[in-house]
Amino acid sequence: MGALFGTLLAVGVVAILAAVPFTNNSAMMIGVRVFLAVLVFGLSSDVLMSVRAHAQAGREINSIRDRLRVAASNGHEEADIIYLMSEYNAAVEAAPVVVPLAYKLKRNTLNERWSQYLADRAAQGDATEENTVTGHTPT
Repeated sequence: MGALFGTLLAVGVVAILAAVPFTNNSAMMIGVRVFLAVLVFGLSSDVLMSVRAHAQAGREINSIRDRLRVAASNGHEEADIIYLMSEYNAAVEAAPVVVPLAYKLKRNTLNERWSQYLADRAAQGDATEENTVTGHTPT
């Protein structure tokens, strides 16, 4: 998906820059300038790398959570589960800092997903105080 986006972005940039010499329309020139300013901002502030780092962290965390579910359901030793939890903590700590206001924008969705997660765990009979993060309920 990222390669497709990058390819389309590159083709778009080349098409816009190729069309600039042939236009007399000042609105087109202003649009190109705005586009290039946004592109420079995105590249200089490392927005694309931050997006990739967030996606990578999400993939790692999902992989570790899947391994934790398998380990917990198969009755692995506590040491194995603690090791997986340490991997989870390392992946979370390695993730980039969350963009300001991102939680406020997604608060309702995240709270609904958390409630659904707790309900699923309770339905499986695994909802102990340890599994529900010490009874914390998001606000």
